[in-house]
Amino acid sequence: MLKVPSQISKVETTSDRGLKLTVHTQELNSENKSEVMQLHNKIGWFLFSETDIEETDIPDEPIEFEGQKTLSERLRNVLFRLHEKQGGKPEDFESYRVRIMEKLISNYKAKIDDYE
Repeated sequence: MLKVPSQISKVETTSDRGLKLTVHTQELNSENKSEVMQLHNKIGWFLFSETDIEETDIPDEPIEFEGQKTLSERLRNVLFRLHEKQGGKPEDFESYRVRIMEKLISNYKAKIDDYE
């Protein structure tokens, strides 16, 4: 858990009806800087209070966003967009997806073999 004095300096709306926040901190020690870098692009809880936050204020349940796509769904959608950008037809997507997935599987199997 990262707990540092900070200020929300900018708020923007996003196309998915969320918010993009810019947060400025006071000068951080190297331990806090390192923790911020490790948390970059992670999903977690954001708490902000003008008074001190106690451990009991922090939710411990996992985050689930309504309508959030699974990693498999996200990968399929990205592959579909790539297929489109490469000039592929929607009706040919399934064979394209299988071919790409087989390449990924083979690639990771080879990595496993490198460790043996």
